[in-house]
Amino acid sequence: MSSTLEGYTNALREVLDVSLSLQDFPSEIVEKHNKPEVELHGYNKTTKNLVLHPIYLARSDKEKCLVEPSVNSCRISFLLKKNDELDILIASRFSQYFMVRADQFQILRRKAVTGYDVSFLITNEHLEKYQKKELIQYIIDFVGNVEKDLSDIKLNIISQARKSATFYAKQISKDI
Repeated sequence: MSSTLEGYTNALREVLDVSLSLQDFPSEIVEKHNKPEVELHGYNKTTKNLVLHPIYLARSDKEKCLVEPSVNSCRISFLLKKNDELDILIASRFSQYFMVRADQFQILRRKAVTGYDVSFLITNEHLEKYQKKELIQYIIDFVGNVEKDLSDIKLNIISQARKSATFYAKQISKDI
């Protein structure tokens, strides 16, 4: 693990450890159901004391994390590193792949927060079902593996394009 990734993940681990101190809290807007306050914050300004200030973490100007804690939920959003148009395409397909399968991941949101590629939503119910350290480790592992996965996909695409170009060039040279 590179030193910048290690510092980024250590800071993320500390922020999540503090932010995931959630409790059961019935909503003041939605008929006393337990709805994630971080999701309802934009709809009602009277509950803004239930949502804490967002925390921004950045590994670089192209790779960022937004942690939005509240009394009963925490939303974690990631902006994946994209250096060129191929990275943008791969990251969007990668994000879509995960978001389509959001039900299987349980803490993944179907739609990311505007300006970010992937968002997680952890509620107090998740903390009752899973251990806090396991959830934090899952998100840390996601951050650590996503960069590697995206670069592996990019290298695979470049390799396939090189083979296709070589094959096509050989076919043209035979015809000439």
